[in-house]
Amino acid sequence: MEGLRTVGAIPVFIGADGSHIQELAGNSTGLTSHSLAVITHPASTESRDHHHTIADEVYLVRSGRARLRVDDAVQAIGPGDVVVIRPGQRHKL
Repeated sequence: MEGLRTVGAIPVFIGADGSHIQELAGNSTGLTSHSLAVITHPASTESRDHHHTIADEVYLVRSGRARLRVDDAVQAIGPGDVVVIRPGQRHKL
């Protein structure tokens, strides 16, 4: 079946911010406006401040706790939280 991938066979790479990224679907599979990835931030690391011009971004926190800034609002997030970030919103985890 075209597009079928097995999570265990998808490599993990280290992002510029030290995060561990496993892109399940996205640029690597030919998608241009969506992506799905598992991203793990080791303790005491943070993402860079950034925004997306086209795609929405959705975070599902599986474990751990963090502070998330979206535009000027800062919120504590933890397991079970889902956050939707719209195109153009600056954010940092």
